[in-house]
This record gives sequence, structure tokens and C-alpha cells, in this order.
Amino acid sequence: MGWFGVVSLYDWRKPHAGVPVYEQRVVMFRAASQDEAMAKAEIEAATYANDNAVAWTGYLCAYRCDAGEISDGFEAFSLLRKVACGVEEFEHRFSSGSFAGED
Repeated sequence: MGWFGVVSLYDWRKPHAGVPVYEQRVVMFRAASQDEAMAKAEIEAATYANDNAVAWTGYLCAYRCDAGEISDGFEAFSLLRKVACGVEEFEHRFSSGSFAGED
């Protein structure tokens, strides 16, 4: 068993000054494999989206990490970004590492 950080991406569907707002989250899961971590992350992402009335884009990216004592679902990182692009372009820019910052 190991710890995996899984990045997920959400569309808040509430533009700020006419500009779309997206959230990137990293949530930690204890799992025997990356596939197991991704399965747990899918459930958590759908629940988070429903609880917060936001749209989960379906984007997930997992990485195995060494961590101390934490519990499943612990949010390690969250960032809201205000950018003037559609969700597909944002997801591409974010996942490709070419995101230059907020507009």
C-alpha cells in the first residue's frame, strides 16, 4: 500500500467578471496501485462536484508519493484560477505544463 496524490479539475460554472473559473485539486488516497487510487479518486471527484454544485471535467492524474500519516480524501492542494479560455483549452494548458498564469 502506498499514498497517491490525484489531481482533478473542476469548472465552477460561475464566471468572475465574465471570465471562467476553474479549480485544480490534489487529493491523497492510500491504495495498492495507481488504478485503485484512480478508482477512489473518481468517486471522490464526483461527490465533491455534486456537493459544491460544480462540474468535474473528468480529468484525473495520479502520482505515487511518500507521505506520513494522512487519511483518504485529505485535500493536499486546491487552487482557483480565473482565465479567459474554455475548459478544454485550460485542461490542455494545465496538463501539458504550459500554463502561464492567470489572465
